[in-house]
Amino acid sequence: MRMNQSSTWQAHSPETNCRERKRRVLKVACQLFARHGFEGTHVREICNLAGVNIALVCYHFRDKQGLYEAVRTEARERLSRRSNCDVCAWRDITPQEKLQAVIESLFARLSGDSAWIAHLVARELAEETKTSQGTVSEGFRGDLTLLESVIRDAVGPETDANTIRLDALHVLSQCVFYCAAKGALTRFSPKLDQPALKPQRLVRHLTLFSLRGLGDGARLSRIRQKAPATDTSVSLHEVPMKKLGAVGQESRL
Repeated sequence: MRMNQSSTWQAHSPETNCRERKRRVLKVACQLFARHGFEGTHVREICNLAGVNIALVCYHFRDKQGLYEAVRTEARERLSRRSNCDVCAWRDITPQEKLQAVIESLFARLSGDSAWIAHLVARELAEETKTSQGTVSEGFRGDLTLLESVIRDAVGPETDANTIRLDALHVLSQCVFYCAAKGALTRFSPKLDQPALKPQRLVRHLTLFSLRGLGDGARLSRIRQKAPATDTSVSLHEVPMKKLGAVGQESRL
């Protein structure tokens, strides 16, 4: 009986309640800052939705800027968690499977309870937001390094480093776009049905789309390398636009 009383007291202790109120404030702030930006978000609205007073925000976060930095820190920490991208377990899987694993991981960290992060990143990029604490996008650095490694394995070492970096940024930007704009995509394409927007379907689509692009890019690179030094007219139109070919057909993701 004493244990039950003790557990009940701990569950409702001032310290526990204070942590819970702080958590509620941060959760609401994440949604509002991502939706409305720094200028369009008001601390009083955050307090009303979280059911706290402004004094608590000042106590835990100092001011609006401090609360915004806490939101950005929360976003970077969530982005740094790559639970299903265990590189140590990748020794025996193909580059195609690795690429899908990275895309799945990105979708997992930019969807559901963390969907606000995609909106915050998109707003940060559009407004070129940067503070002394850095940018939320810095949380993607590990993913970019991982993507560059996967893409290098897929296209071969003859591809130059900047091309691989751009390929990695392309894959990452597509993930951010689909997670941020998912609810509005049918406005652009009214005939697009909802099953096509399910995360599993989008992950597969982006994986195959990226593999097709990487395959065509690798073929173009080989054509350019074989072209005479005086010939600079090689273009994408000279690359045979075949179906997915070896890169995609073997993966069957």
